[in-house]
Amino acid sequence: MNIVCIDTSWNSVEITAQGSEGTFTSVFTPAKARHSALLIPAIEEAVKQAGFSVNETDVVICPQGPGGFTGLRLAYSTAKAIQLQTNAHFFCVSILEALCYRYGDKNQFLSVIDAKRDCFYVQAFENKKPISEAFDISAEDAVKLIDKNKKTIICGFGTEKFNEEAEASIDSNNITFIEAHKEAFSNILLDCFTANQACKKVEDHEGPVYIRKSDAEY
Repeated sequence: MNIVCIDTSWNSVEITAQGSEGTFTSVFTPAKARHSALLIPAIEEAVKQAGFSVNETDVVICPQGPGGFTGLRLAYSTAKAIQLQTNAHFFCVSILEALCYRYGDKNQFLSVIDAKRDCFYVQAFENKKPISEAFDISAEDAVKLIDKNKKTIICGFGTEKFNEEAEASIDSNNITFIEAHKEAFSNILLDCFTANQACKKVEDHEGPVYIRKSDAEY
């Protein structure tokens, strides 16, 4: 099966392709924010190294959100173009669910993404099952989503800042902070698809998930 994972959610363009020659990841970090100019060459390089061409893609995957409007939209539109060109299956992966995927099952998790404006995109999980909705809230309010008496892994992007802002509201003896690597996120997309975890098929009418309403209105 030839798989292409596209992530433009962060500062880099990151593509992971899996095919007959194995798995290959290409990462490009532009000096200026011109993700769209680098995206197609990154995809072509990744699939070539993985042993197939873009026209031979069977599955294309991108983040569902939450995140910035431009990055999510670019990944979705590119994935949709590949689907239309190749008739590939198109899947998306919830970023907040994917962040806790690689850690042990028997834990309470709080996935966090620094959303700026003194807020975080957050969602709470128990044994990797959602126990809250996804929110755009302060670190202090986010801590209220978890049981403070349970051992908890807080993972994601911006965990140090989250710790600083929520320090007065948490018991450090029960909390482990794990900062994710943005440069590895397209690999996490592939892992989630392979394990059928946090992954859903994208229907024709569906687009990215924006928690912050202003992002969707730009």
